[in-house]
Amino acid sequence: MEFIFADHQGDPEIAKSEAKRLIQNEKVVALIGCYQSSATKPASQVAERYDIPFIAGSSSSAAPTERGLKWFMRIAPNDDMETKFFFDYLNFLNRRYKRGDSIKRAYLGL
Repeated sequence: MEFIFADHQGDPEIAKSEAKRLIQNEKVVALIGCYQSSATKPASQVAERYDIPFIAGSSSSAAPTERGLKWFMRIAPNDDMETKFFFDYLNFLNRRYKRGDSIKRAYLGL
């Protein structure tokens, strides 16, 4: 297996053109990426047009999954899932430490 890297520079238009270049010129059989959801959306549309699998490893927007693309898949949770997991965990902590609902605020370190 050979990996060919491309840099979309966080720019959705570059992500789209790099996806097209990798598919047409480099003859890749799959795409993995992009870090930013804003780049994932157009790049995955290109992959879909060419019937090329697109695996999203880190972009967290739920939108790409909800578009019903045949060739798009993700291996990490989306924003909706992460939010649910976070609040499920707070509820677990409240139950586990018998605090009722005392954990009502959380510092997110923003």
